[in-house]
Amino acid sequence: MSRVTISEQRRGTAPELHLEAAIGQHFANGLVIGLAGYGYQQLANDSGSGAKNFQAAVGAKSLQARVFGAGPVLGYTTNVGGVGVNLQAKYFKEFGVKRRLKSDVFWLTAGLAF
Repeated sequence: MSRVTISEQRRGTAPELHLEAAIGQHFANGLVIGLAGYGYQQLANDSGSGAKNFQAAVGAKSLQARVFGAGPVLGYTTNVGGVGVNLQAKYFKEFGVKRRLKSDVFWLTAGLAF
């Protein structure tokens, strides 16, 4: 009979730094076209026995993750019943990825100004 052990790894307790920036051209018809980018850096290692065991197993100096992303933004701004409405679609191509999965990101956002 084999024994399965579960090791503990805590992520999300380490300090993190997130930055996002965008530049866009607003047109009179409400259309917005621009570019945006972001950066993420985990500032300290994950904790727990699972993190330490994994770090030792792969021979990594740290488990601190980081990623950058950049891409186009397409938006539309209008008023509905006197309330400002902002709709945006963003596509980010990730690069500079360390110690996390690389992916492309697509976000849809809606905002109300009141």
